Parts: sequence; C-alpha cells; structure tokens
Amino acid sequence: MSAPIPADRLLQIFRNAGVNCIEMHNWKNHNRNSKGPWSDLHGILIHHTGSDTTNPSAYAQNILYLGYQGLPGPLCQFGVAPNGDLYMVGYGRANHAGGGDPNSLSAVTNETTPMNGELHPTKGNSNGIDGNREFYGFEIMYSGGHPMTDAARHTTLVCSAAICKEHGWKAQSVIAHREWSSDKPDPGHCPMDKFRVEVSNIIGGSTPPPPTTTPPPTTTPPPSGEKVPPVQGYQGDVYQSKLHYGQTNSDSVGVFQKACRNYPDVSTIPLNPSGITKNYFDETANMCEKLYRTWAQWNPSGGWDQGNLREPGPSMLKTLGCKIVG
Repeated sequence: MSAPIPADRLLQIFRNAGVNCIEMHNWKNHNRNSKGPWSDLHGILIHHTGSDTTNPSAYAQNILYLGYQGLPGPLCQFGVAPNGDLYMVGYGRANHAGGGDPNSLSAVTNETTPMNGELHPTKGNSNGIDGNREFYGFEIMYSGGHPMTDAARHTTLVCSAAICKEHGWKAQSVIAHREWSSDKPDPGHCPMDKFRVEVSNIIGGSTPPPPTTTPPPTTTPPPSGEKVPPVQGYQGDVYQSKLHYGQTNSDSVGVFQKACRNYPDVSTIPLNPSGITKNYFDETANMCEKLYRTWAQWNPSGGWDQGNLREPGPSMLKTLGCKIVG
C-alpha cells in the first residue's frame, strides 16, 4: 500500500509525460473523504463512461465532477477525453470503484495480476468490499461498444505508468473495473493483459508511439417504421448489442415511457405512431442516456447500492420490460 501521490506532484508527472491536463475548479479539494478513507492505495482502476461525447468539457463538469442524483461526484480522479486531454476531476475518495472482490485486491496488492489474461472476480457491488478507498480511477469518455480513441488510450497508458513509477508499482497494479467487480464490463474493447504489457513497457523506459486522432463512430438513425437495431455502445448492460429495447419503434418507446415514470427529472417521450424520425431517434437516445445516468432511483431487487453501482444491470432492465437477447 502507498500514501496517495500529492495533488501537485500528480499534475507534474502527468505533464512530464506530455499530457495536456485541464484543472477543474477546486479539484484538489473535491472528494468524498467525508464518507470513508482514501489514504492507503493499492492500484489503478480503468473505466469507460458508457457513452461517447463530442463535448468532453461539459461531460467532465456535468457528470464526472458533479455526479448525478443518487451518486454525487466526483466519479473519478481523472477523466480522459477522446482527444487525449486529461481532466483533473478530484483528489481524494471518489465514487468510481464500488464493491469488488477481495481476491482481486490481493492480486493487485501482491502484483500477481496476470499479464496473459484477466482477473475474474466472483463478488461485485452488492457483496464485495469497498474499492473507493483502494484505487485511483480513470474514466475514459467513450461508450465501450468500440475501442477508445488512440489519443485517449495513449493518455491513459502514460498516466497509469507515471503513477506506477512514482509509487514503485508494477503494471500488475492496473486493472479493469470488470476485474474488480463481477457486475461490471468496463472498459469495453480493451483487453487488460495487453494494456498491462504496454504499461510495463513504458515503466521500463520505452516510448509509446504518438497517438493518431480518430473520431468516435456515429450512430445512424433507422428509417421510419423499421425495427430498432441493437443500440451500440455501453458494453455489457445498457448499450450492448445483446440488448434490444423492444422489437419495433413503438415497443422501444414504450419501454422508455415505462422506465421514465420512475425518473422525475426525465421528460417522457410521447409515442410517435408514425415511427422514429431522426430527431425522435436522437431524443430516444438521449432518454437512454438519462436512464443510464439516473438509474439509482430504481431499486427493483433491493440489492443495489445507490452509492457505488453506476449503471443498471440486466435484472433491472428486464424489470423495465427490456428484452435481453443472445
């Protein structure tokens, strides 16, 4: 275990690694330390946010910094934008890790995390141990339904390596959220054994290649009257290709209507009998995003911890009427 790197030193080592750091308001004092400890750290957790964004500054402020109803910010210490900018969101305890498997913590602590595979936790948010006290957290701004941009990956790699070097840790101290918690899939399209190998190489002195700039993929709205395709993006629960929100446009909207009756801050989309126009599709996608972001008001099983778990799981979505396929 190690004491946290001082805030000013974190900023210095990131900038020394060539990263453009954006300091958010009062980030050095923005934390959840009043809710628990953050004094003896063991590693780094890598997350995806669950949605693509073209406005990372607003996303960092409105979601990562402030949080949302049921889960106050900060939601990480560091937010990584698609262009590789690093947002310094908070310093101290943050609502990012939730509950996880003590065996995963043991692997990180002893640096026995595999370099040719991944950890497979058997405990999650509802029955695991507190991870917010144990880890730094990087939130990478992408859906998880495709690889992160090269620029975002580059920033996350060099910053992870910088933290490890400062602490004297090996790359086995860097794990995915899914390696910590059994009910998490993130980060999507990012094999962590390969990620750790790259971190290890940087710790050892190799220089990672400069990133290329790749715009995130866009979603094409379906023509009016056609079946809604699987919503691509959040890998594992909300935006996974294995999940359909109903079979037709009207069924899909009905699911959102049913869901949003439980969310007073979300305006219900009226049923459009003629199908989903482009604008209507955009509104529906926005509804899905708000549903994802404000899920904590919904507690069908009584087993979800509103203070830690950050996205709706399959059981919640089934309760809402969503059809899980595949």
